[in-house]
Amino acid sequence: MIKINIYLGDVMKKTLVILISFLVAGCTTMGSAMLIGGSVVKDNFKPSKILATYKPPGNMPESTQYFLIEHRGKPAMYGKDNSGAGMIYQKHWIEGDKDYFAAAFYGHGQAFIFFIPFDRSQEGGLFVYENGSYQGTPGDRLRPMPYNPKSEPDFRLIPQQ
Repeated sequence: MIKINIYLGDVMKKTLVILISFLVAGCTTMGSAMLIGGSVVKDNFKPSKILATYKPPGNMPESTQYFLIEHRGKPAMYGKDNSGAGMIYQKHWIEGDKDYFAAAFYGHGQAFIFFIPFDRSQEGGLFVYENGSYQGTPGDRLRPMPYNPKSEPDFRLIPQQ
């Protein structure tokens, strides 16, 4: 009887250690796990191909840049701040003469929607929607749809040479 209790105790300890490991690992990746339609990247991320570069004027940090990139064989937007950390916005669709890219922290934070004209020399834009002001489209949770779409972007994206 004592041996059985010791054995069960050891199994319970190992199980507890495994559960705690999963919890710790889950907490450290929680930010990127909640991001739908994109991914958080480290400061050493190098896109395989940069198609265009954009700089937002105004109230963004001085060295914030956005790049239209090729990521895993598909177009995506990549944004990075002055620390070098950034996000890739992978959800892509086309409307009219513009590419759109998005990612959202559904139920937990903001949604980001970019538009980039096919003519890459023209200005693009970035819409930011607060938590509760958007939802996923039926059948496509990756694409955030605002309840009240904005007519003007929150940030202009100026093409850089």
